[in-house]
Amino acid sequence: MTDSPGRVVAIATVKGGSGKTTLAMCLAARWLYAGRATAVIDTDPQRSARRWAFAGSQLEIMRVDVCPPEDGDALTRQIAALRRVGFERIVIDTPGYRSPALLGALTHADLVVVPVRPSPVDFEVAADTFDLMRGVTAERPGVQPPTVRMVLTQVTPRTVIAGHMRDELIAAGYPLLTHELSHRVAFAEAPFTGSVPGLIDPRGAAAREVEALGAELDAVLEEMS
Repeated sequence: MTDSPGRVVAIATVKGGSGKTTLAMCLAARWLYAGRATAVIDTDPQRSARRWAFAGSQLEIMRVDVCPPEDGDALTRQIAALRRVGFERIVIDTPGYRSPALLGALTHADLVVVPVRPSPVDFEVAADTFDLMRGVTAERPGVQPPTVRMVLTQVTPRTVIAGHMRDELIAAGYPLLTHELSHRVAFAEAPFTGSVPGLIDPRGAAAREVEALGAELDAVLEEMS
């Protein structure tokens, strides 16, 4: 179950509270339990991903490295080290603000996933993140820029604001994923148990959303191979 080794997936936005860590941990756990060698690099100063992984027993098998948000060089070394030992997926949980680690993640990523909550402020932040990424990649002449996808998170289904946000992102030309993550208790409770919805209740709505989103991202990554 291998493809191009060492795919780096950065979960990135310049705003906190958008669901970066939830997205990072749910996707990493999905790939890990699907048989892919998966590691997470936690660059958030609160160490949310690492705390999540060690809050219970189901994610203790996942490798979660930490990297100071102000040390972009350390992030470069960590990515290289993980690639050398054969990790297929390297998921970076970035800080929710501009930092050397965020810039490093955008520089080294094969795929950048930008979580966006359905709100006017988050729309502007998503645009800022997209512009920041383009600026960073413009400084890499001759290097293939990362593929970018935006994903709606913390969505209340069938609401006017959710539909409006989706329409606005599409109209603005942003590459938006078809699947999204809803505002569900299962996502909020998972960090306290050191698990993810796909392991707690594999047939639940939250687990199905993660599976659908992960499958869509798998297709994106396969197209890049």
